[in-house]
Amino acid sequence: MFEISGGVGSSEARGTVTRLTGRLFILVSSFALVGSSLVVTSAGASTHWRVVSSGHASGSYAVAETSGQGNSPKKIELSLRSKPALSGLVQRTMGCGTKSGGESDKSFKSTLKLPAIQKVKFSASSSECIGAANVQLGGFGKVTISIASSS
Repeated sequence: MFEISGGVGSSEARGTVTRLTGRLFILVSSFALVGSSLVVTSAGASTHWRVVSSGHASGSYAVAETSGQGNSPKKIELSLRSKPALSGLVQRTMGCGTKSGGESDKSFKSTLKLPAIQKVKFSASSSECIGAANVQLGGFGKVTISIASSS
C-alpha cells in the first residue's frame, strides 16, 4: 500500500479508483475474447485500486503535482484529467527497490492529450516504490493528477 506524501485526497479522486477498476475489468474481458492463449485471472479475483495521492491546480498553464510511497504494489497508474480537455506536459519519476537491494528508476516526460491513464512499469518483485509526478496544462483550465496502486 502507498502512503500519501503530498497532494489532496477527495471524493473526486475516489471516483477515479472506481473508473479505473471498471476500465481494468473491461480490458481484461476484452483480452479474454481475443484468444485462449492469453492468461486471465479468474472472475472471482478482483484488483483493488487505491488512490495514493493527488493534486490539482487551475489557471493559465496550471501545474499540478503529487508524490507517494508504497510497499509491495502490484500495479501503479497515473491518472490525468483536465477541464476543458487540453494537452499537458507530463513528467514522472518512479523508483522501486527490492529487499535484496536492487533498484530501478524510471522517468517519463511527454505531452499527452488529457484525460489520460498511464501505466507505470516496474519490477514485479519490488518491495517499495517511491514516485513523483506533475502535469502542466497547455492553456487555461483545471487539472488533476492522481497516483493509484493495486494490491
